[in-house]
Amino acid sequence: MTVQAGRSWAALAGISAAIRQNLKLFGQNDRYWGVPYLERSDMLRLGFATALAKAGATAALAQTPQGQAPPATQLPHRYPYAIGSPDLAWPAVHTSSGLSSWFGDNARAALDVATRVMIDEQTGKPGAVQMLGLDLHKVVSGDSADIGTLTVQGYLLRFDNVAMRPDFIEDDDDWDFEWRIVTWNHKLSSDGALNAKLGHIELPFGLEHTFDSNGTLRNFLLMPHIGVMADWGVGINGTLEQLDYELTLTRGTGNEWHDSGDPFLACGRFATPCEGNFVAGLSACHGDTGLPGRIVRRTRAALDVQWNVGRFALLGEVGGGRVGGVDVASALFELDIHDDSETFLGFLRCVVESNLSGGSDSSIQAVAGLQWRPDSHWDLSAQVTQDLDTLGSADTNTVLAAQVRFRF
Repeated sequence: MTVQAGRSWAALAGISAAIRQNLKLFGQNDRYWGVPYLERSDMLRLGFATALAKAGATAALAQTPQGQAPPATQLPHRYPYAIGSPDLAWPAVHTSSGLSSWFGDNARAALDVATRVMIDEQTGKPGAVQMLGLDLHKVVSGDSADIGTLTVQGYLLRFDNVAMRPDFIEDDDDWDFEWRIVTWNHKLSSDGALNAKLGHIELPFGLEHTFDSNGTLRNFLLMPHIGVMADWGVGINGTLEQLDYELTLTRGTGNEWHDSGDPFLACGRFATPCEGNFVAGLSACHGDTGLPGRIVRRTRAALDVQWNVGRFALLGEVGGGRVGGVDVASALFELDIHDDSETFLGFLRCVVESNLSGGSDSSIQAVAGLQWRPDSHWDLSAQVTQDLDTLGSADTNTVLAAQVRFRF
């Protein structure tokens, strides 16, 4: 009893020291990292994200009996390329490395730095996005079993001359802080059939749910269809014998919490087990989403499929619903090819969006992309997006994008 109490006091002391240290580090001055325009509040948020991550890890270590290592746990796949691929979504930064070892056993942590450059035909002007963040994934274990999983992803973003940007970014040239995924997924059953999730949750809808697209050029239809990729709220999830499922109830405002206008969002996806060569999923959502003054009623459903054949993968998602009083339908088809080591990916995609209210009007967009992950640190990608047809009288456009990402 005395030993356990000592570990608990040590955990509390570690939490307090971590928060003080990181808030002091990131809040010293507005020119940290030589950045003159970054607001102090954004520095404090990144410091708090680091402190939060270390605090969770420290508290977890206090629950593990001294001299007894937690049981080995496989971290979940997110399949960045195709179903059944190695766990490249969470790079193999071993726990013996400096950052991962800071968070104890069963942890993977990385500092994530990326630069993205874009140029579109309409403006002819290049734009850029800089990203710097902490990416932590830790399985917390007790004496004989896993308790839950902590995920913390907090990023500083710098936008320069970027017209197409998230709602919470106010100007074409702006600094801001983004919470990507910040969740605690608590095991309610030992077999993984039922878990409870709390935090900033990636929404369970469509193909995006089974691919690691956060911070990459290769995104699917979650953001344009639902209005947010991740949202603050709660949910349940689990894996049954022939079914994977996740249901969430969230605020509906994305990166920031707002209650003006009473936004909300309910999402759910049921799918066949993701380890197979053929996966099919059914998703649905309903809610009022958006920032104050721009809330939109959305009701959508979608069917997604993934089929692996050797080095190739065929992906598809079809769906429809009602958005802002307008009946809509959509379809996505993609062909992927990867090498034997699954470090290289090439893909061709076609997306069709249709407005079914007051006649039929459709847009058609083609995307070709390449992604190369030679190891657990580097991620290089490029893609071209070409409008073949647009809704209404909008002009077609061509967008070139490239990104270099390094995790250490």
